[in-house]
Amino acid sequence: TQLYTHLSTQILGLATSIVHWLPATENGWGRNWKTPERTHYIAYALEGLLNQGKESIVANCLSWSFIATKETGLYPYWVSSWETGSVGYCSVGTAQMALIAARLEFRNSATELLKGVEKCISPGGEIRESLGHSQTITWAAKYYLDARLLL
Repeated sequence: TQLYTHLSTQILGLATSIVHWLPATENGWGRNWKTPERTHYIAYALEGLLNQGKESIVANCLSWSFIATKETGLYPYWVSSWETGSVGYCSVGTAQMALIAARLEFRNSATELLKGVEKCISPGGEIRESLGHSQTITWAAKYYLDARLLL
């Protein structure tokens, strides 16, 4: 997606500016963000920025993103300006955001996000891709456990 590609190039030192995306508005997200993006790609980009020491940018973006989890405790699969109402939810993206929140010591937020992911745990213990889905995904379990270890 555009956001992931743009931020990835910044992380790799291939872009000169991320002004187009971050933080052009008070909520940390650029005014030009109209194309829906995958939540877990955004989480990868935020993780990269966090690894570069850009905690304040990541904290601002993460804080504003929580609005998207109001309905179910999970981030939507696709998001645009963190508006709710997307079709489907993403346990992987939610677990990734929980890990980022835990790394930033947003303990309450991380705990709430993990509660959302727990709604996707099947009777056998696997984490399903989303609410109502039967497909399980190992990345969700990895990020879930990583976040739990930090809390």
